[in-house]
Amino acid sequence: MVCAEITCTNHANPSLRSGQALKVKPMLERFAIEELQGVSMQYLIITQDNGTINWNNHTVLLNAEAAHVWELYKESKIRSIWFTEQKDAILIVEAKTRQEAKKTIETFPLVKANLITYTIHTLLPYTGLERILNGAN
Repeated sequence: MVCAEITCTNHANPSLRSGQALKVKPMLERFAIEELQGVSMQYLIITQDNGTINWNNHTVLLNAEAAHVWELYKESKIRSIWFTEQKDAILIVEAKTRQEAKKTIETFPLVKANLITYTIHTLLPYTGLERILNGAN
């Protein structure tokens, strides 16, 4: 296992002395997808409608969607939710598997009514810094 070595020049952490070498363990080895089985992970869900829906005709369904999302948020299944400038929803869903994340989004009233579609992206630990610290591009 190759570790990057960093020399400390910041005194923000009093337990580190200036010039002290720090070892950085490779994250790629520690966060292999196979090892994450059963560990709660985050999934980025991007929703979109077809652009021709008149949402004024779906107020009851929108209220049901809002109540459902609020319940999932209180259960910590939805960690964050935003709108894009096109009013598509972006969510961070926490689940043990991609299938579990899919099951969560499939319970949404707007998905059940085929008014919105979605894509799921698995969020993995960022390892770009490790590549740089190890001298790779």
